[in-house]
Amino acid sequence: MKAYYGDVVGSDGKHRYSDGSRFVSDTERQVEDAKRYLTRRLDRTTCRAG
Repeated sequence: MKAYYGDVVGSDGKHRYSDGSRFVSDTERQVEDAKRYLTRRLDRTTCRAG
């Protein structure tokens, strides 16, 4: 778990993910994939409506 999230302890003592962790890169990739998917779906819907 720590290797994936990059365990960083903040000044408040709480554990957080590291900005350079695999969790962050996986999340960014998933968001980009979702944006591309939605763009394609919206383009297809717009073409049918027009």
